[in-house]
Amino acid sequence: MDATRNAFGQAPDSALTQPVHFARADAPPLLLLWGEADTTVGPRNLRGLNAAMQAAGARAEVKTYPGVNHVDIMLALSRPLRNRATTLADVTAFVRRVTA
Repeated sequence: MDATRNAFGQAPDSALTQPVHFARADAPPLLLLWGEADTTVGPRNLRGLNAAMQAAGARAEVKTYPGVNHVDIMLALSRPLRNRATTLADVTAFVRRVTA
């Protein structure tokens, strides 16, 4: 809860800051990326959102990266840091699949 409080401050309902509460059948396809070295968002969050999307009848895909932390996934989008994770290639492939 401390991480939620730190990230979202004084949100009136901290539970509603969590994406799992918005899973629905008519949601667009969702790509969930998670680094196995992430200490900000745990695997429970990844599994919970994926399960909620599947249960709602929505499409969700999961990609995990060994040795990658919360920030590395985004940093890997930049040209000089692409060797940290295949984020750009994975997002590009996902977008191509779901928009084909």
